[in-house]
Amino acid sequence: MAKVKIQRQQESELPSLITMSFINKSTDYQQGSQPARRLTTHSVQRVDITAPLVLTDIKAKNIVEKLLYNTWVKRDKFSFRLGRKYAYLEPTDIITLVDKESNFTYTVRITKKVDARSGEIEL
Repeated sequence: MAKVKIQRQQESELPSLITMSFINKSTDYQQGSQPARRLTTHSVQRVDITAPLVLTDIKAKNIVEKLLYNTWVKRDKFSFRLGRKYAYLEPTDIITLVDKESNFTYTVRITKKVDARSGEIEL
């Protein structure tokens, strides 16, 4: 496998709290708010989202929890080059990367594909 570059976003740049405002179906369509908080971080970043959606409290809580979780899961960015043999790979494909030195396995989703001049594919 080609050399993989891993870039990790700093914890201080990621939100510790995301709050979503929405139209609450359970309270006669008044504005509602649901927070999602990450407890194990030193970050003080906050994100406020206003969604013009009619939701229940439970549905809004599920959405905001997923947003926070995905923000933290996506903090690692991988980049590498492969030969033309792997030209079939496309953005949104999910692949497994294995680091033979450390025996770590990463499951990643391809978000960008660039054909390099050398005939390789940069993912």
